[in-house]
Amino acid sequence: MNSGSSTNPIQDLVFRRTRYDTNCRHIAEQRDDRYRQFSIDVLVALAFYTTSTQLEAYKDLDSVAQIALQKYHSENSDFFSDWQKYCKALKGRLRAVATFEGAIYLAEKCIPEPVRRAWLDVCLCQLNSLKYLIPEIEGQSGRKRKRFSKGLEDYIPNIADQTQREHCPPKVIKAADPQPRLATSPSDPTLPPSAQRVAVMADVDKAKDYLRGYLFMGTKLSHMRKQEEHRQSARLTDTVRLHLPAEVDEDCMLEVRVCRSIGDAISEARATSMGDLTEMLGDYLFGAMEGSHWREEEKSNGMLESTNAVRVLPCEDGSEDQKLEIILCFETGKELYTNVFP
Repeated sequence: MNSGSSTNPIQDLVFRRTRYDTNCRHIAEQRDDRYRQFSIDVLVALAFYTTSTQLEAYKDLDSVAQIALQKYHSENSDFFSDWQKYCKALKGRLRAVATFEGAIYLAEKCIPEPVRRAWLDVCLCQLNSLKYLIPEIEGQSGRKRKRFSKGLEDYIPNIADQTQREHCPPKVIKAADPQPRLATSPSDPTLPPSAQRVAVMADVDKAKDYLRGYLFMGTKLSHMRKQEEHRQSARLTDTVRLHLPAEVDEDCMLEVRVCRSIGDAISEARATSMGDLTEMLGDYLFGAMEGSHWREEEKSNGMLESTNAVRVLPCEDGSEDQKLEIILCFETGKELYTNVFP
C-alpha cells in the first residue's frame, strides 16, 4: 500500500484558476439543473477552483464541491471579491440572478432570528420570480413565468374584481356574520362586540410602514398575496383588513393574512413570550395592542405574560394561510383607517 497517497485523487485537480470566465458561465447556465443543490458560496468556489470540462466529467459533484470549498476557505479566499468577478463574467439574466443571490447570502448573516428565516423566505421567493421576469422584460420568448406555488389558481378570493377595485373609492363592508360574537371577558378568545364593520383593500406601500418587517413578510408569503401579485394587483391588497368599532373609543381589530410558518410562530409567542411577540408585531402595533381596553382588562386580571388580544386562526377558505387578529386601541385604528385604506 502506498503510504504517501491516501488522499482523494481529485484533490490535486482542484486548485485556483487564473482563467475562470468560461466556468462561471457554465455553472450559471446550469444553476437550476446540475448545480441546483449548491448555495452561492459553493458555486463561486467551484467556479474558481475547477473547470467546466472537469465538472462535466465528475459524477460525484458533492465530493468535488466539498473539496473546492475546503480549499477555498483554507486559502482565505475573499468571497465578496470573487462573487463580483463571478457576476462580471455573466451577462443579462444570469448576472442579475447571481447578483441578487449573492446579496441575499451576504445580508442574511447580519439579520438576527426570529426575523432571518422569514426574511430569507421572502427573498428566495423574489429570486425565483426574478428568473422568469427578466426574459419577459428583455423581450425573450419561449419561456413562461413560473407560478409561485402549486394550486394558487385554485384559490380565488371571494371579493369583487380587482380591476374595478383599483378605480373605486375605499369600501367599508359589513362582516360576514351579522350577529357580532360577544366576549364575556378578555380571556374569552372571541371578537369584541365592536367588530361589526370591516375596511378592506389596503394600500400595500402604506401598510408596510405599519406592519414593518416580520408581519409584512408574512403577508408577502401568503397564498392570497401571491395570487394578487400573479394577477398583477400590486398596489392594493386584501391581506390586511381593519374591523371598525361601532362607537368612538372602542377597540378596533386589525386582521392580517399571513403564511403558516409566521402564523405558527406568532401563535406560540403570544402564549409564551411577550418579548418575542413585541419583536414580531413591532413596537407600534404592540403598543397599540397594549393600550387597548381588552389588554388593559387582561392586565388588571393578572394576565401579564400572555395575551388573547392577539390570536391566530385558520382561514375559512381552507387555504394554508392563517389569519392573525390583533386588538388595537381606538386611536391607532383611526390612524390606520385614515392612512392605509385609500
